[in-house]
Amino acid sequence: MARIADPARAEGTSHQQEGGTRLRALQRLAAEGWSRHPDLIPIDPVPVKVTADLQEAVAWAGTENSARSALHPADEVRAYAVMRERGASLSRIARSFARSEAHVERRLKLADLPAEALAALRANEISLEMAKALTLAPSGERCLEVLESVRGRDVRPEQVRRELTPGTVPSTDRRAVFVGLEAYLAAGGTSQRDLFADRTLLEDEALLDRLFAEKGAAEAERIRAAEGWEWATWVPEEYVSWTVTQKLVRLYARPGKLSEGEEAELEALEERDGDGALDEADRARLAELEARREGGFTDAQRASSGIFVYCSSRDGLSVERAYQQPRAVSRGAAEAAPDLPQSLIEDLHRIRLGALQARLMDQSELMLDLLAFSLGGGLRPWARPLAISPTDQAIAPEKGEGTSYPPRLAARLEPNTSLGPDGTPAEFEAF
Repeated sequence: MARIADPARAEGTSHQQEGGTRLRALQRLAAEGWSRHPDLIPIDPVPVKVTADLQEAVAWAGTENSARSALHPADEVRAYAVMRERGASLSRIARSFARSEAHVERRLKLADLPAEALAALRANEISLEMAKALTLAPSGERCLEVLESVRGRDVRPEQVRRELTPGTVPSTDRRAVFVGLEAYLAAGGTSQRDLFADRTLLEDEALLDRLFAEKGAAEAERIRAAEGWEWATWVPEEYVSWTVTQKLVRLYARPGKLSEGEEAELEALEERDGDGALDEADRARLAELEARREGGFTDAQRASSGIFVYCSSRDGLSVERAYQQPRAVSRGAAEAAPDLPQSLIEDLHRIRLGALQARLMDQSELMLDLLAFSLGGGLRPWARPLAISPTDQAIAPEKGEGTSYPPRLAARLEPNTSLGPDGTPAEFEAF
């Protein structure tokens, strides 16, 4: 129990802060207990803490209450608020109640709610999670307005969070992560902290989008210049969609090749690397050989093609490399080239398909390898080298002047001649 020495009272007197019922029982027992019950065993002295510090006495009382039984959250909030009002620091409140400072900080955030909200929490008219959501209200009036709409109803706290923070962007959003909270605030952006969700809410989405676009464009140009591409385009979406690249030709890196001696050297370095026996020079040589074996884009490829740069939630800043216009156009950015007519795009696709079919007719082993690679599993549907269809695909362009195919394919260029053999054994033998 805690007693507080009161200088305003007569010397030697005090007033009771906590434990009054037990004190009065002990006083009564001391005054008349042994005279009425002489067989009682005398009790040992009862320890009493005495202090002239009101804050310390309040802390003692609160600690004993919380240790004896868990306080209702509303009572805990009020106890912390009383100590704060009397000048106790966050760390002192945390030490007094044997709680973390983060826990106390969150409870004190609840203490700032209007009295009606705390009363509703104490009466179990709203849940603790709902009270946490109400701390996001921009004003006390708005808090009470939402409180009346949710009191006694089955409303999800997350729904209230969204209602109280319209138009805000969480700091975990890919745009906020890419731009950085410090850069956003330095540009004049405002935010509010959601202590209970451990996140910050950015309140100016238009500013965030502008900073996102500016930094993205700068990063795209930086990568273009560093790697030597002809152009670079920043894509604000989370991925580069097919509609962006459908009119472009994708180039692929050229595989590298090492000499037999270099292959042996690389194998030895990799083995030693597994044992952790490489020094700095060896690791540099290992990286060089691995890069050369992996290959890459040639200078000519980089000079005639470009890249798309974007930001994804999973990988952050990402690059799609080596896209080229289907015809040579001098330009400084992807958008500078005029759009091709759809009829010309379709003709180019047909000519390309016919050229591939003509080339593969004389390379049956390559055809089988590609087929096995396509059907072997593990490839994404859009990444398979063979798009096999049991029906004939059009290879005759509408404007076909200057195109020619082998005789077996040329027959398909004529109208109404798309039907081939009936698939008899003799026809297969001839094939």
